Amino acid sequence: NEETTIGFYLASTINNAAICIYDLTGKQIKSINIVQREYGEIIIYANELQPGMYKYALIGDNDLIATETMVITN
Repeated sequence: NEETTIGFYLASTINNAAICIYDLTGKQIKSINIVQREYGEIIIYANELQPGMYKYALIGDNDLIATETMVITN
């Protein structure tokens, strides 16, 4: 696919939030600040990353909320 949509939920009490993308070695590749609270989504475009497998994490107020895996193909 040319894009991936990541849905999320953040409590309105969270002050700072981001979705961080990591390669499988744990190196952070990208960080996207999130200003929207409650239900929202961001779009990751395939041309922003090299083909491969990645982990992404939703982080709110320096706490890990959720992690998922995504695969980018040609």
